[in-house]
Amino acid sequence: GIRDAQESRGLGDVYKRQDLYNNARSHYIERVVQNCLDQGWNKKHPFKQLRALDIMSYTRITNQYPFPQDSTLDTTLQSPEHVVLSLDASPHELAILENILCAESKQDGGKGCTILDVGCGYGGMTRMLKIRYPNSDVVGVEFQPLVRDLARKLTHATVELDATAVSYWEPDGPNSTADIYAWLQTAPDNSIDAIVSFLAILHIPDKPRLFSEFYRVLKPGGRILFEDLISSAPPAELTKQLSGDLDPVANLTQLSTPTVLETKLDKLQRVVYFQDALTLDQYDEMLRCASFESMGSPTQALVCSATSTWKPFVKDRSDAFRKLTAETLLSDAGISGVEGTLGSGLNTAGIYGITTRWPTMDGQRLPGQEGVCSLSVSYTHLTLPTKRIV
Repeated sequence: GIRDAQESRGLGDVYKRQDLYNNARSHYIERVVQNCLDQGWNKKHPFKQLRALDIMSYTRITNQYPFPQDSTLDTTLQSPEHVVLSLDASPHELAILENILCAESKQDGGKGCTILDVGCGYGGMTRMLKIRYPNSDVVGVEFQPLVRDLARKLTHATVELDATAVSYWEPDGPNSTADIYAWLQTAPDNSIDAIVSFLAILHIPDKPRLFSEFYRVLKPGGRILFEDLISSAPPAELTKQLSGDLDPVANLTQLSTPTVLETKLDKLQRVVYFQDALTLDQYDEMLRCASFESMGSPTQALVCSATSTWKPFVKDRSDAFRKLTAETLLSDAGISGVEGTLGSGLNTAGIYGITTRWPTMDGQRLPGQEGVCSLSVSYTHLTLPTKRIV
C-alpha cells in the first residue's frame, strides 16, 4: 500500500497521511523558534549561539558517549582551528564533518564539491557543512515545509553565512512537501560528492530504490554517511512484543490522554513514523546490493550498531526534556538573550496555524517526547559510513 500510494499520489501525500507533515510537535517548536526570531534572533548571530534554536539536533554528543569500536569513521582527523572555534561542535559532529569528504575533496574548502543533506530538519548539520566547506555547494532536502522555512531563517541569521549559502530545495513552492525521490530525478549521474542524513532515511519507503539512486548520483569514490534507527528484531517478532507498559498517547490538540496497550511495532510506527523496520543485517545487505563498500577495508561491515553511544545519550536527553515545563525560562533551556518561557511559544502566531496546548503527562514535559526511553529498547541507532566502489 505504501509503495502504491507513493507512486500514485507522491511521497509527500504519504507523509501527510501519516501526520509527519503537520505533527503538533513541529508546530510547537516552530512557535518557540519564531518567538525567538521575533525578539531579535532574526539578526545575525554566531552559529554556536543560534544552534540553541536547532532544537531537534541529535548529534551534539559529548565524549562521555564514545563512538562504537567497530565504526569506520576516522576519529583522529582534526578540524581546522577556526572551524572548531566557530562551531563549538561536539567530537561526534566534528568526526562526521571530517569523514564526509575524502582528503582530496577537502582541498580549497571543498571547491567543486556538492553535498546533499537528506531530511535536513532545521539545518544544523547543513550549516556546519557549509561553514566547514565554504566553497562547496550544500543542498538541504527537508520533507516538512514549516521545518524547512525555519531552517532557511536560521541560515539567514547565521553570521558566518550569507542568506543563500545553503540551497533548501522546494519541489513546488514554499508550502510544498519536499520529496527526495523527486529531487533525485533532477540530479544527473555522478554529480554528488557526499550524502549525509540523520534520522530521516527511516521515513523513506523503498530502501533498495533509494540506495540505488544514491549510488547513481554519487561520483566514483563519493560517500554516504547517515545515522538512523534500526530494528533490534524482525518486524514479525515486534508484532508479538508489547511496548512494556500502558503508554499515554499525547495529543497537543486535546486535553485528554487516552491509554492504550500497544505492540512495539505499533508504537514505533506511531511515534517514529518509520516506513519499514530494517535490522542491521538487512541494511548491510541492501547497501551491498546497491554496490557500496565500507570506507574501511572492503571486508569490513558497511554498518555498525551505535547503541552503546546513542542509548545512554537518548536516555539522558529524555530525562532532561522531562524536567522542562511551560514555565521553564528560555535562558534555562540554553537560549540566551531572549525573554520568555518555553510556554510563551504557544502564544506566538503559527505560520501554518494549529491550536496547540501544553500536555500534562506524569508532570509536564516537552511536547512529542513521550516514550523516547522505551524506543531505545526495541530500536537502536547505527552509523553508516559507506564508499562507492570506484
